[in-house]
Amino acid sequence: VSLLNAVEILPTDSEKPLPVRITTSPFSITDSANQRWLSDRYFRGGRRGQVPNSIETLNRGIYSHDRIGSFRYDIPVVSPGKYRVTLYFSEPWFGEHNLGNGGPGSRIFNVSCNGSLILKNFDILAEGGTNPVTKTFDNIPASAQGKIELSFIPVVNYPLVNAIEILPEPSH
Repeated sequence: VSLLNAVEILPTDSEKPLPVRITTSPFSITDSANQRWLSDRYFRGGRRGQVPNSIETLNRGIYSHDRIGSFRYDIPVVSPGKYRVTLYFSEPWFGEHNLGNGGPGSRIFNVSCNGSLILKNFDILAEGGTNPVTKTFDNIPASAQGKIELSFIPVVNYPLVNAIEILPEPSH
């Protein structure tokens, strides 16, 4: 018995790879710039979390959920190619906005991309306080397997991420 009835492959307007935008939400989101963010995928490990204040969740867009724990993403891209990788973070549990529950130093983690460390001892609260933090990395080559491989490694408490954006670097 087949559970797949059809597959449609559509051509793109150019030979450039399409952007990959993933939110850790269980459903797709369209942001204020009318960009489509896919639901959580390409991950191994960790678990999905939801921000503590569920009333605000609907207005938080790509920050409404997070992937937390020890986890990795293996995101397919076109190889060879270079990409701009942007990671989106917002601290849902620690800090002033959560009744003073912890503070800077409560969550510290490393992030590696294709086996190279790109964030060392990263602390969302120390960098952004109660504001979201984005980290952008340019000229990231696709792995030999045609992927962007992101590993989130605990140092103090568990790492988390809210969204990942991968855009092709312009060719010169």
